[in-house]
Formats: sequence, structure tokens, C-alpha cells
Amino acid sequence: MEKNGVVKNRMRLVFFVFGVMMLVNMNAQSTYVKHLEQHRDSINHHFADPETSILDSALIPTFDHLPFFEIDSTYRVEARFKKAKKRRTVVMKTSTDRMAEYLVYGTISFELKGEKCKLTVYRNKSHSTHPLYKDYLFLPFTDMSTGEESYGTGRYLDLRISDLEQLTIDFNFCYAPYCAYSDRFSCPVPPSNNHVNVKVLAGATGVFEH
Repeated sequence: MEKNGVVKNRMRLVFFVFGVMMLVNMNAQSTYVKHLEQHRDSINHHFADPETSILDSALIPTFDHLPFFEIDSTYRVEARFKKAKKRRTVVMKTSTDRMAEYLVYGTISFELKGEKCKLTVYRNKSHSTHPLYKDYLFLPFTDMSTGEESYGTGRYLDLRISDLEQLTIDFNFCYAPYCAYSDRFSCPVPPSNNHVNVKVLAGATGVFEH
């Protein structure tokens, strides 16, 4: 009887710990979703405000919200960063005749939906000494949804140098270039080497009805 009691107590403890872990995970997921929703609300407010909007003035009065994919935490992955041995300069095409200069900062490797991916991370050459942008890196990419479910040129992610040691890539935060919303801008075109061979159905779609 005593042995059976010990076993039952152990089982109760296991179920209790499992329940606590489940509750913690649910709370963490809820916080994560809430944070993303607040982020999207902030973007929509930026686009709706005539003082900050990049939209043509005729579109602002009827603007409601940008199109986003559903929040999906499976597009949030751990990544490994490898710093470039040499900070060479590359020239990216843009949506206009302008050519944009970027420094190759390094590469990131990760696995997404079972696919091994490797992308190059860049630093805007003109911003490299600017105090407001000294911690920022630029990750332009295309994926299998580009030109179909998402904007035809590709999309972007912003990274921080200070986050590279323990790097998490969250495509729920990816965004479309301003060119997706207005012809008044000149936006870098993601290089062909920065392609993710899966559909990234996360973040802003960039498919915007003018």
C-alpha cells in the first residue's frame, strides 16, 4: 500500500508540473500574440495619420489597415550568425534608377518548415556611422510566396547587431517596402541569393489595394 501511495504521489507531481508548464507556455504565447497585435496596431496608426503616413493623401481618408498574414509562431526560429571576414560593398538595384550601396555584414543560417536556409545580412553604407542606426542591420529576402501571396519584389526584416549572439528570426515582423504602398519611393530589390525556398506566410503581405 505504501509503495502504491508513493507512485500515486509521483504521478500527481508529474501531472502538476506538466500543468504548470502548459500554463506558462499558454501565457507566453498569449503575451507574444498581444505584442505582435500591438506592433501591427502601431503600424496601422502610422499609415492612417496624415502627419506620418507614406500613403498618397487621397488614400488616407479611406485607409483602414494593412494586410497581414495570420500570426504564426512557427515562423519564429533560432538562427546562427556568421560575421563576414571582409566588409565588402555591394550595389543593390532599386525600384527606380537609383543604385543603393550596402556593406555585407555576415550570414545567418536557420531551418524553416524543414528547409535549411542561409541569407546574407547587410548594413546600409550611408547609415553605418549614423548614431540612430549604428545598431541596425538589413535583411531583404524573397520566398516562394513572392509575387503570389506576398509583394512581388520581396520583403524586409530589420535586425540589431546587439541581438546577433542569441539570434531569433521572426518573420511575423517582416514588412513590405514602401514601394508596395506608393510609387513615390525608391526601394532596394532583394538580391537573388537571399531567397527562402518555402512560402513565408507571415508578416505584412504587401499586397495592397490602392
